[in-house]
Amino acid sequence: LTKEEWAQVDSIFASLDPKRKTDLAIISRGHKDFTLNNDRTVLAIKTGERPFLIDSITSWLADEKRIVERLLYTDADGQIALIYITLNGSTPAAQCRAMEKTLQSILHDVILATTDWQTMLERLQETHGMLKSLPRDKADKSCPMAEYLDFLTYIQKGNFTLLGYREYDLKQTKSSVTSKIRKGRGLGLLSDERGPVFISESKEGLTQDLQKLRFSGPILSVVKVNRKATVHRRVPLDAIFIKEFNKKGDVVGERLFIGLFTSVTYSRSVSDVPLLRHKVKQVTKKSGFIDNSHEYRALSHILEKYPRDELFQLDTQTLLSFSLDILKLQERPQVGLFTRVDPFRRYISCLTYVPRERYSTAYRMRMAEILEQGFDGVAEGFNTTLDDSPLGRILFTIRVRQKAKTNYDVEAIENQLIEAAETWAEKLDNALHKQGFGDDEATKIVTRYGTAFPAAYQHQYDAATAIT
Repeated sequence: LTKEEWAQVDSIFASLDPKRKTDLAIISRGHKDFTLNNDRTVLAIKTGERPFLIDSITSWLADEKRIVERLLYTDADGQIALIYITLNGSTPAAQCRAMEKTLQSILHDVILATTDWQTMLERLQETHGMLKSLPRDKADKSCPMAEYLDFLTYIQKGNFTLLGYREYDLKQTKSSVTSKIRKGRGLGLLSDERGPVFISESKEGLTQDLQKLRFSGPILSVVKVNRKATVHRRVPLDAIFIKEFNKKGDVVGERLFIGLFTSVTYSRSVSDVPLLRHKVKQVTKKSGFIDNSHEYRALSHILEKYPRDELFQLDTQTLLSFSLDILKLQERPQVGLFTRVDPFRRYISCLTYVPRERYSTAYRMRMAEILEQGFDGVAEGFNTTLDDSPLGRILFTIRVRQKAKTNYDVEAIENQLIEAAETWAEKLDNALHKQGFGDDEATKIVTRYGTAFPAAYQHQYDAATAIT
């Protein structure tokens, strides 16, 4: 740092309240304490030493599209952390105040999650014991109890970052299902003063039909929460629900852990992840393929590479159907679309496959437009995978309105994606055949005119117009 910059560091930390264990300031050009002669924004943070501090702050800044130019961190006395950050570009005073409020909330969440971590781990161990004591006749038909127990052991061993815990009383009548938070049992980000985990469009909890869906679910389920984590990584939270039963075997409650799967869950083999390994084994068994045959190995590879978050949430039969169709795509590469509607109708996962030579940024953006129009939603994010496979893979998340229609014409949307991937020459060939031209005649015309039309014309007119 220059002498001027060190002076700014001293000045801004001196402005913090010495009586408060956690305090911060965000200033930029125009603020009385801003002494630098440049367009920068300065963050100064004083707080108790905690895990995830830097991760939580920098992931929030990245999510806000702010560029960190410099970050200084010091552990003053083993208990107090001092963090100094400079961002590229100045920030208006009103926005600085809004950022301070958000950052205070993030620091509060970090404190809650890390303070309660040990207790959450104990609750996880209690839950393991609760499931282990259940009568065998309460086990789900789709998944053995031993797999659930192994999964809880798996997340206890550092494969899941625990951020919150809550318990619910569930009650079912002939006409409704109600859930009530158990006071005094919430931990971390689900401390009792926090709102519902799942937020509907009306900013309330789940509607009655969704409550019934929740009640009838399996003993243990893994889903995504429709809010991003404020601690550690700025990505949608993972939620693990576990049913509670009374002595009669009736569902009377539910335990909920929220957090984030660690990176190893996404990188290690599915055969090493409980729940997933069972689901994959069921799919390969139902396929009827002979062990170690070409089809069996190809299917196993598809399942190994399948997006992990989708693997957790797809049922076995749908996963089998999707995987067999993907296998066909690999044998004859073309565009494919596989959709999963979130059980709580918050979003639609759109897994798309594209011949690798057809993939481009422009095409990916066009795909997002088609999916947004087809599902009447907004593309919240995408993840692209391009490897040695002949197919590229893009997973889109399309946020939809909970009260929107659910009878989407997926085939028509897929056809639009296929058409968007075609070259102008291919579109011309298809148009000629639809007009009754034979193969030989169509080939001659395409050979002569397939690349003759300028890009501006191709963008404005379709191939059918060109031949009229």
